[in-house]
Amino acid sequence: YNPKFSIHYLRLAKETLWFDRTYMKNPTSLDDLKAELIYFYKNFNLGAELGYFAHSYKLQKKSVYDSLTKRILNVDFGPSLKFNFQNDITFRVLNSFLFTNCEGTVEDDELVKRADFDYILQTDIVYTQVFGNNHFFTSHIGYDFNYLDTLTDGGKEDLASQHNNYFFNNIKAGAGYSTTLKDSFLLKTSIDFLGMFRGTEFFWYILTINKFGYSFQDYFHCYIEGGGKLIEKPEQFWFKEHDYVIFPADIIPGYHWFVKTGIKGSFTGWFSANTDFEFAYNQYAFDWDTSSNEEKLYTLKSFSFMELNLEAGIKFNVKEYFELKIDWLHSFYKKDIFLRMHLRARDNLLTSIKWAIPKIGLSFFITFEGRFYRLDLDNKEMGNIYLMNAGIDWSWQERIGLGTKFNNILYFQNYQLMPGYDEPGFEVLGYIKVGF
Repeated sequence: YNPKFSIHYLRLAKETLWFDRTYMKNPTSLDDLKAELIYFYKNFNLGAELGYFAHSYKLQKKSVYDSLTKRILNVDFGPSLKFNFQNDITFRVLNSFLFTNCEGTVEDDELVKRADFDYILQTDIVYTQVFGNNHFFTSHIGYDFNYLDTLTDGGKEDLASQHNNYFFNNIKAGAGYSTTLKDSFLLKTSIDFLGMFRGTEFFWYILTINKFGYSFQDYFHCYIEGGGKLIEKPEQFWFKEHDYVIFPADIIPGYHWFVKTGIKGSFTGWFSANTDFEFAYNQYAFDWDTSSNEEKLYTLKSFSFMELNLEAGIKFNVKEYFELKIDWLHSFYKKDIFLRMHLRARDNLLTSIKWAIPKIGLSFFITFEGRFYRLDLDNKEMGNIYLMNAGIDWSWQERIGLGTKFNNILYFQNYQLMPGYDEPGFEVLGYIKVGF
């Protein structure tokens, strides 16, 4: 069909109770709406998306506020034009509007509240060119604008009324080149520039990455790469993913200087295994922090640290019927020297099993995630986390479907992702899918 149009909507409403605190209820509501349009005409292509996300929940009497509500509205579109089989140009515009509202009462029923508004504009023009059959060139240029506004209204000493706003103007550009020699050797290089104005302050970044790789048919791959990447400011996806947070308004990007190598082996497309090793220094990176003692909401601050990461994984699949994946990440560190990223685990283990009957649209899945040796904001150890979820899903031509999810199977009561805030234990969720 041309054009193609789709709408996806998710509604979640639940109320959590803990057996040791039956007097305290924790209602949660979530709405996630996404409408997409794709249009083709000869060599022209247009993609557009309209999205709305809202999430509201109680703060479990850990904050001066009673509840937090965050909303995200995004309006995105990206037209592209393909001149021939060897070059094309794409223009991308992303608009995101972020809202945070917190309300609570203190002594004498005095109302305290917080209202944040953030506007994020991201634009890019990307040009790609193929020379011959194996020489690829890309270039891009763009402009970003951020307006971040925070307003707190309270009478307490640690929560005095204040209003702050920040303007960011970014100019960015970059180019990259890659080629494959004798169908085995990969050469890839790129360079990027970012100039950023935060009000009257100016920051600039020049980053380059070089990569060399070797492949033996489809059975063996290895590579080594190094250089610098930009640790980008959080955007709407970060805000959507994390709970009990407020959007960090005044931070700037950081540097990720790294050297990385790895190998991967595969057999007949059914089985593959990989391992990667990375040493990096993160300059002006991000670490967790709290906004104030009264609010006790999480945000980010600038922090520099070194990290040494070892990652390994295996994957086994039988066409579209069965898939098994296991990934493990271990971060070596010494307190106050290596990896002091609070709330990030030293070891992460992720396992997923999926099997399906495609002819009737039926699928099953089980996932397990383990996070071991975590530190809180005071460098004290937190408990390990073992998250297991499972589900059954049935759909007919992606137009109608039914499903059930079983979340947090290993937790009867609660656990904590962010210190101080309890997550719900075992859950059973049923859903209906309708699309067109």
